[in-house]
Amino acid sequence: MTEQRPLRLVDRYQIITTALFVVLGVAILVRSTTLHARVDSYGLGAAFLLYGLYRLRYIVRALWRRRQTP
Repeated sequence: MTEQRPLRLVDRYQIITTALFVVLGVAILVRSTTLHARVDSYGLGAAFLLYGLYRLRYIVRALWRRRQTP
């Protein structure tokens, strides 16, 4: 079995920014809910959250494929 090569810097950057998108989206939604904010803040929070989850799905697939290839 071959040894896995380490993640590139760009891969690590994408993973970190994706996690931040998800965290920021949740934070915006929670803050909007507690402060009874305007509708556009709910949209912004949902957009950040959904975009972060979309990117997370892409990253998980890429890491899975990377793990499966010899």
